[in-house]
Amino acid sequence: MSIQFSSTRDAIQNAAKITRITACVSLGKYATAQGELIWQNGDIACVRVSSSMFVGKRI
Repeated sequence: MSIQFSSTRDAIQNAAKITRITACVSLGKYATAQGELIWQNGDIACVRVSSSMFVGKRI
């Protein structure tokens, strides 16, 4: 996803409008991670938890 703005001022004003999405991903049979959704492609997603990123099946 890419967002283009006509000016830096527009970018700053619209940045506050972007909401964070919390998601959970399955990392295996017994492990899950919950964090900020970074990207999703079909049912595979990446979430950021603190300074770590996890990729797995979104649940």
